[in-house]
Amino acid sequence: KGLVFPRKNIVDNEGIEIANNLKNNQILERMELEGNQIGPKTLKKIAELLLINSTLRTIDLEGNDLTHEGKDTSGIEDLAKSLCENTTLLCLNLSNTKLNEKCSEALE
Repeated sequence: KGLVFPRKNIVDNEGIEIANNLKNNQILERMELEGNQIGPKTLKKIAELLLINSTLRTIDLEGNDLTHEGKDTSGIEDLAKSLCENTTLLCLNLSNTKLNEKCSEALE
């Protein structure tokens, strides 16, 4: 059971809507948004989603510029905080998402 939208040119505004609509969802276990154009704004909403949703097991964000070339790490910082409280997510793919050293420190 998953939401699979790889390489669909999804931008932040659309990513925010997707995350907002999944807050009350209790069915989907996977969210695959790799290769789109989502950034820190969507990542902040995904972080909020992880504080509420208890069914997502896998999130794939590979190939998105989640930090706007390292200039905005706020989404990663929010994600790191929500991961401390979320007990259901098992797999998070952040490969090739323009993370920098500050992001690494936030995720430790």
